[in-house]
Amino acid sequence: MSGTLNSLLAATAVTLACFVMGQADIAAASPPSNSVQTLHITQTHASRPLRACPRIYKPVCGKLPGGVTKSFSNSCVATVAGARIVHRGACRRNTVCTREYRPVCARKPGSAARTYPNACVARASGALFLYRGKCRPVACPMIYRPVCAKYRGQPAKTYGNSCSARAVGAIVIHRGACS
Repeated sequence: MSGTLNSLLAATAVTLACFVMGQADIAAASPPSNSVQTLHITQTHASRPLRACPRIYKPVCGKLPGGVTKSFSNSCVATVAGARIVHRGACRRNTVCTREYRPVCARKPGSAARTYPNACVARASGALFLYRGKCRPVACPMIYRPVCAKYRGQPAKTYGNSCSARAVGAIVIHRGACS
């Protein structure tokens, strides 16, 4: 192992910081203390080989098995920990919002728009702001003409008709069910 590590050091002229971590022990997301580019070498299970992750601070919020969300310094570290990346940027802490009623219409990815009491509450719940004021209902016909549509990087999904796809913000790819 040390021969491989030394060759990697010599070949790349990069300082390596070696961490052997358990799944719940991944380094917290924090900016590097100096400008030297380093690599995390992580190992989540003894049976898996070590994996080198760049020590670049591009934080992501990941969800670990069991539903716990945690900030990781970058997507590689999150993936090695077995986390599913929820969004770019550090996980949001519990946001304290005022109880002021200034309704906004917002939508969580893949769901229908709904009215939130104010923009802070919408953001804190992970919804995307659409416009100020209460949401206006979308009345779609109950006609089954399936379309295949995609929503912001999510896998394509079959919707009953194009209106119901657009109502949740999906973009129609083609007529007919998704294959």
